[in-house]
Amino acid sequence: MQGQGKLITILCEVVFHILIPEDTARTPYVLFTSHGVHKHPIPPPNKPPQSIIADVLQIIRGTQDPELTLS
Repeated sequence: MQGQGKLITILCEVVFHILIPEDTARTPYVLFTSHGVHKHPIPPPNKPPQSIIADVLQIIRGTQDPELTLS
């Protein structure tokens, strides 16, 4: 596990290009290309700590009180 605030840098030879038109109203498209081969393993899946999930769920459940008003 990497810990709080630590990043692991993995060098990759894949190059990404994103072309965005100057007038997106007239041309509402974006072009995305990638070139190269990934020579590193995929990053492991990660989930937020259970305590953070529990806190977020508690906040959501607290907003579902019918006694609450918009003011």
